[in-house]
Parts: sequence; structure tokens; C-alpha cells
Amino acid sequence: MELLNRTLELGSMLGMPQWLVVGNHDIDFDARSNDDMADTWRRIYGPMYYAFEMGNVLLVVLDNVYYPCGEEDVANGRTACGDEQRPTYNGGLTETQFTWLESLINHTTEDKLIVFNSHIPFVSFVDARSDSHQTDHISRIHSLVEGREALSFSGHTHTIENHAPGEIFEVRGERPPRYWKRELWE
Repeated sequence: MELLNRTLELGSMLGMPQWLVVGNHDIDFDARSNDDMADTWRRIYGPMYYAFEMGNVLLVVLDNVYYPCGEEDVANGRTACGDEQRPTYNGGLTETQFTWLESLINHTTEDKLIVFNSHIPFVSFVDARSDSHQTDHISRIHSLVEGREALSFSGHTHTIENHAPGEIFEVRGERPPRYWKRELWE
């Protein structure tokens, strides 16, 4: 977090707008709930998630770093969580953010391209056999944009991947992981 002010200062020298996405290195690790995990980020930068239009494109910046997650989250389907002694983060959106996203997309004309920006990938080859480095409940996001032109960009894994609708992946000759189920792409 000590680098955020300097990053914004250096970026401002370009004379161009900056739209940042919160990541796992930008959170307050002393937070006791996901609601408090980005107090410093909000104080220095601003909102955790937001959207804006540019031409015929709706750009949606999501906060999909969920921290800390623990036993309650595991009970609610988050499988890549630590425990109270060693809290960790996981990829996912809160119900409040899902409600906002659904309303935003419902009020966006169908001719607009929707571009998602998030830190943790929606799906990824990295740790493909586990839930880490992927976003929980991706089928909910997919159902919001089904039949529309949409694209997502993410960071976190330091890899370049291209996933297209209809593709089915094999990992080392095995069946695709649960996140790459055919029904997500058809």
C-alpha cells in the first residue's frame, strides 16, 4: 500500500486518466471483514468497484478480491479459504456488488460491448485444478451478459491466456476443471 501514492503520482505525469483495479497486494491485512479490507485503498484512490462508458463500450471495474475468508465462506461455497489463524483471500464478488452489477447491465443497451476489469481472473489455467486464482460463482456473471458482447481482463497470475466461447480445455489430458464446464460457454 505504501507504493500506491507514488504509483498514482508517476502515472499522473503521463497526463492521461488512470483507472485502477484493487488487487491482493492492495488490501489491509489487519481487516477483520471484507467490508474493511480496503479502507486504505478507498482513502487514497476511491471506490472498490465502478463503471463508466467510453464510446460504445461499458467498462466495468470489479473488486473480486475477497478478504479475509474463512469457515463461514467455506460453508457458503468458497473452497479456497484459509482459517482464522491464517486468513487468506479468494476471488469473488459480494452480494451487494452482484446487485449493483445486475442493475448496471440491465440498464445498459444491448449494443454496447461490456468490458470487465478485475484483478483475479474469472477462469484461469493457473492452478486450474483448484479454486484459487479464479472467481467464485462465475456462472452468475456469465448469466448477466449471456447473449451480449463481453470481454474480461485481469491480472494476478502474470500469465497471458485467451478463453473464447465454446472452447473446452484439457489439462494434461484430463477433463476440464469444474469452472470450465461447457454450460458456461454455450
